Amino acid sequence: MSVVVNIDQGLVKNAASVMEMMVMVSLERAPEPHPAVEGDALLGMITFEGPIHGCLGILCSKECAAHLAAQMLCVENSEELSVEEVEDAIREITNMIMGAVKGDVDLGFDQVQLSIPMVVRGRKIQHDLGEPHETLVVHTLVEGRFPVELTLLWKEEGQ
Repeated sequence: MSVVVNIDQGLVKNAASVMEMMVMVSLERAPEPHPAVEGDALLGMITFEGPIHGCLGILCSKECAAHLAAQMLCVENSEELSVEEVEDAIREITNMIMGAVKGDVDLGFDQVQLSIPMVVRGRKIQHDLGEPHETLVVHTLVEGRFPVELTLLWKEEGQ
């Protein structure tokens, strides 16, 4: 099995586990790639350094982000949440997913140091390492209806 296939499967497995246990929502691989998020979106990002360095990104619509925050915070109406509460929830979800990936020793990220997660809001958001790197993009669905794009960008030391 190739390293990228192993990382692909591990990323989805760990993200689904975090979403189910900590956010109380389902997350599964989308049956086919979904189009780019239209309208306002949030991108949760966390970088990592070590033998492998790069960035994990979680991109979703503002509606999906509000749903995730409401589920995580046990709030019935997501409209009651402030912008800061939604962004904090996306930061924490990003951190937990990368922590799960780091903890999955088979994926090779166990020796990396993590940054503080951040959130970017906007339209047509993209991210890049600015240097040649490996890229893995996984299209998923939360609750079978909200598209979420998981992106892992990385480069091994010495490449």
